[in-house]
Amino acid sequence: RYLRGEAERYIAATVQAWSAVDQQSVRMLDLLRGPQAATSREQAVAIYNYDMQTAMTQFRNALEALVAFKLQQSDAADERDTAIAKNAHIMIIVTMSLAAVICLLVGWALVKGIGGPVVAMTGAMRRLSDQDLAVEIPGVGRKD
Repeated sequence: RYLRGEAERYIAATVQAWSAVDQQSVRMLDLLRGPQAATSREQAVAIYNYDMQTAMTQFRNALEALVAFKLQQSDAADERDTAIAKNAHIMIIVTMSLAAVICLLVGWALVKGIGGPVVAMTGAMRRLSDQDLAVEIPGVGRKD
């Protein structure tokens, strides 16, 4: 809310300064287009040289202040965005690392759960092929 109010003040000052430029332009053009344009030329030149130049300087200053304010806001937003991106990057790395650890644990459990009995069965079958009939065959009572 504070920044919006501050931006509104800069915008209002710029609009007000432009209105002053516009008023001076209208005054000058009215003099140049009026019925006594030939005699009003010096007065129109004076308006242009002083009043309008002063109004333009005030407008330029107000516009430069508005642009500087918006650039300052942009820089602050860039800093916030950079911090958010850095935090997101860290969170992605942590999440990916955690997922990798979970995958390793699940893989290890699968290898132990499936590979262990297969290795034991292969060993028993090898001993049977070597004519060792006293070998105990693992998993005989399993229903899977």
